[in-house]
Amino acid sequence: MSKQLRDSYREVYDIVKRSVDKWDCIGLLEMGAPQDEYDIEIARIVPVAYRTNDTKELADKIENIFIEYFGKDTYKSPRKDVDAIAEEILENKYKLKPTYFIPKNELPGSCYYEFQGGEYKVGGFFRRAGKIKLDNSLYLYEDELSCMSPFSYFAKDFSMFGITCLKEQNATEFIKHLRHFAELLRSGKNIAAALEQMGLYNPRIDGSWSEEDMFNSLDMIKLQNTADVLADWTEKQLEIHGAVSILGI
Repeated sequence: MSKQLRDSYREVYDIVKRSVDKWDCIGLLEMGAPQDEYDIEIARIVPVAYRTNDTKELADKIENIFIEYFGKDTYKSPRKDVDAIAEEILENKYKLKPTYFIPKNELPGSCYYEFQGGEYKVGGFFRRAGKIKLDNSLYLYEDELSCMSPFSYFAKDFSMFGITCLKEQNATEFIKHLRHFAELLRSGKNIAAALEQMGLYNPRIDGSWSEEDMFNSLDMIKLQNTADVLADWTEKQLEIHGAVSILGI
């Protein structure tokens, strides 16, 4: 598990713990129990809270875990309270809004992708090349290839080490794919399942990129947020410039 994934997982753990401890559905903390009283239950809830965006699925898991540990005679929280806790956890999870984008002032000299508004002008004998590192561009490290790869499926004729220009129709398709991808991830699907459902990934052909490798190398929350931000940014740049360029630098 990468450091970024561990950090994001820890943030979700903290969110779940705050909500569950505040809820104190058995009343043990109010009676003076130690602050780690519900930590076993919380540890069981966190993987589902991290993965899902479905309130009912999370509420079902929370309810079943507390019934399993305390029994129905002791655990008597109304379902509406469980639903409220599940909703609170998911809302707070998405307030984190981390992404894979990197600030311009942290860019290396090379080995990154720049998403640039407009059509990039390639230099020649009598024409100066377009500029790079623009203030309104978005940037991803090249070594975050596992992060870039899903998005490369959405860009027609994507060039990993060159220039990809997306004009009206292709840019619109790019936006549509990004939004659909983010929505599928929010529904609880992993990357391979989301891409396969979109008809863009075939595990029999692309099997070297295994689901386990993708899940372990990527922070799913950050990937969803990155897709959302990139879709919004591309839509805005398309309105302003009529095109978007992806530069492999």
